[in-house]
Amino acid sequence: MSALETLRTLAAGKRPTSSLLHTARLAAYGSEFYGEEAIVEALRLDSRPLSNAAQVLTAPGHAAIFDGHLALFADLNEELVGRIWLIGNSQPVAREPGLSVAFDPDLAQARGDVFAQASDHPALEDEAFEQVLIAGRSIANDDPTSYRTRALCVRAFGSNVEGAALFAVSRLTGQPVRTSGFAMAAACWAPDGITIVRDSSGEAALTEAAWTPRIGT
Repeated sequence: MSALETLRTLAAGKRPTSSLLHTARLAAYGSEFYGEEAIVEALRLDSRPLSNAAQVLTAPGHAAIFDGHLALFADLNEELVGRIWLIGNSQPVAREPGLSVAFDPDLAQARGDVFAQASDHPALEDEAFEQVLIAGRSIANDDPTSYRTRALCVRAFGSNVEGAALFAVSRLTGQPVRTSGFAMAAACWAPDGITIVRDSSGEAALTEAAWTPRIGT
């Protein structure tokens, strides 16, 4: 089974016959799942078979599928899937108990709506880097409920004609008691324009989160 067949099988809520690494990790629904059993169960409960019209993009070590309001990104080791991001319109799930840790992406004083470095993405052609910046700015500036938003590019591949990028979107909410955190967003570009898919479940989980600082003694 190829990596793309594995992704399609998982999206349909079925167990693939192979191609998932034992250490596979899924980021979806505002949470994370580790290992084949947890990944298959999470996607079984929210199965979304991909249409034949879905846009598929691949490069060494990468795969991305865009299908309407749904996007799948994957890290590949040849035909083995090591990490998956599911981005789209879905409801958040209850997270595992944990302690929130404050993180400020502006700590390095690297201001701006987008943070991306072409050298971090060897599968991205030099001419395509501007497409990543355009997509990132669009994501960061289209967030009226946020006090501050930055798009940090974590994966990107492709050419100036066709490619895809995955962003971790840092948001400081505009609520009276502000919360901060990350939600994912995916973008792909083609000659007819740029398509952006936002992770509604991650954004909802961030809005509902309540971070309580804890001071050690």
